Amino acid sequence: MTGEIESFDLVAQKIREFHELHPKVMFHIHSGNAEEICAAIDKGTVDIGYIVQSVSTMKYEVFNLSVSESWGILVRSSHRLAAKEFVKADDLKKEKLIVPENTRLRNDIREWIGPGLHIAAAYTLLRNAMILTEVSDWVTVCLETQKYVTKNLVFVPLRPERFSTASLIWRHASAYRPVMQEFLTFLGIQNMNNK
Repeated sequence: MTGEIESFDLVAQKIREFHELHPKVMFHIHSGNAEEICAAIDKGTVDIGYIVQSVSTMKYEVFNLSVSESWGILVRSSHRLAAKEFVKADDLKKEKLIVPENTRLRNDIREWIGPGLHIAAAYTLLRNAMILTEVSDWVTVCLETQKYVTKNLVFVPLRPERFSTASLIWRHASAYRPVMQEFLTFLGIQNMNNK
């Protein structure tokens, strides 16, 4: 259902409220990047995804949640960039980067940083990238993660600011599973494409 998005708190609250009304409904929460979530929706193994828009959503119903996630870097507290108020593209040249395993985002990072880019690793789960960051001098490019920052890791925002919008997505269909339609109705969404 979701990638590791800090604003998932909003959806988690709605899941809890829906479950209180429908205690027999069990939610299966899958973590992955937007490409994996879209593939699972296409296969029918996931009904609804919660993503930052880093993939084409033309073939899905989309409900934008008016929640923007800001981008930055995660570094060890001893890293030279940890003390900065923000980082620019030039600051990241020649750094070993850990980037999201997402084609569109990786291309955006390549375009933004330009020559001197060194991608050392890609991640689908931010927690794994955090571990790698803690044991290396590498820089993780990620969405703002203040609540996941440890005493050893520091989040530094990008300048100019870069944002991604959080959205719920699901397949175009004339009929949904009854429980899915009930959940969409609960969220105030009824077969609409709110792009």
